[in-house]
Amino acid sequence: MPRRPSTHIDDPAAVGTRIRTARLAAGLKQRELTFEGCTPAYLSRVEAGQRIPSLQILTKLAERLATTPEFLATGKHPEADPLFEAELAARTGDTELARRLYLQAAKGDAPVLTARAEAGLGRLAFDDGDRDAAIELFERALAEPGLSFTERIAALELLGKALALLARFDESRFAFDQGLTAAREAHDRLAEIRFAVLLANLLIDRGNLEGAEELLSTIIDDARKTRDPLAVANLYWSQARLHLSQHRSDLAARYARMAHATLDATEHTVNAARALGLLAHIENDRGNHADALAYADESAPVLAAAGNRLDVGMLMLEKARALGALDQREEAIGIALGAIPRFENAHPTSAARGYAVAAEIFEELGERARALELYELAVDTSPTEDRHLGDMYRAIGEIHEAEGRPGEALESFKRALDVQTRVPR
Repeated sequence: MPRRPSTHIDDPAAVGTRIRTARLAAGLKQRELTFEGCTPAYLSRVEAGQRIPSLQILTKLAERLATTPEFLATGKHPEADPLFEAELAARTGDTELARRLYLQAAKGDAPVLTARAEAGLGRLAFDDGDRDAAIELFERALAEPGLSFTERIAALELLGKALALLARFDESRFAFDQGLTAAREAHDRLAEIRFAVLLANLLIDRGNLEGAEELLSTIIDDARKTRDPLAVANLYWSQARLHLSQHRSDLAARYARMAHATLDATEHTVNAARALGLLAHIENDRGNHADALAYADESAPVLAAAGNRLDVGMLMLEKARALGALDQREEAIGIALGAIPRFENAHPTSAARGYAVAAEIFEELGERARALELYELAVDTSPTEDRHLGDMYRAIGEIHEAEGRPGEALESFKRALDVQTRVPR
């Protein structure tokens, strides 16, 4: 007897097309949309129209795609998600249209729709560099309990990042902790790994290396089991940063290479290039300046095409470090000077570190006056007391000492010690 056609969908091919369109509009890859009972291979067949998903699977997919199972199944209710066009405009780069649609939706009477629209506006503000506006919008959106799990953790991730960029580290940690708890309660392994890595990176930046090491150790097996290259590479990246902070340069280089190798054969070319930039930094620290220069040159075209001024600036400094150590002093100075303006509009923490690295280069090249000026600029730019600020004061003290100014040197060393004793762990 022939199999009866399904009554909950209109056409398998049309359903697959709608799921794929909604997934792309949400900026998700197939593996990021899957869950228990819906593997990447199965989802691929569904999108190709080769499998008919159950109503239960459609319901889960709809929740993750911020639409309705009725729309995925029949296509008859596009009005069920008034933000679909706004999300699509945002994902395809039409930010003005997206902002206009989000603002229109935010004025409605439905609290959940308003919260979703505010979260969308928060994403646009974050991408524009307006961290304060992004924080306010995300906090308002998260106050509405009706957001879906996917919407909530996406907002928590960007809220935590925005807070960290403004040096509001305790609040940032709270946002990441909330995301990690939500991921664990939902048994979403990929989200759990993502928030654990975010928390570990925050702890590394704050100097709590023991806490970061403990946290990363809890997810390494899960990350490898997911077979998700981005999750695994992010874990390796964090391990590299951790070992670098612990002065274990050999281990740091090993994990940075593993991060790059994991991403090199995927579509994540920018992240792979960033891993090469980290390798350039590590090899400079290890004294392998020719290798550092090769990594920097390989990474440069990809990062330049991506348009992130901060990434390009930091890479230029690593190239300058390598060239200076290879006795190409004039070229090193020129590249370092060209990198400095790229930090002017960066968020304060990264700008301060960029100035400090540039200062280190000029100090190594014997340009102490310029190094001192840049270290002082780094101190003035740094928005908070952390281990990096202590290092900056110590470097200033060493320059004053070398230049025969013991009084100024002692004052800077005292400031370094004072910061070191107050840095939160």
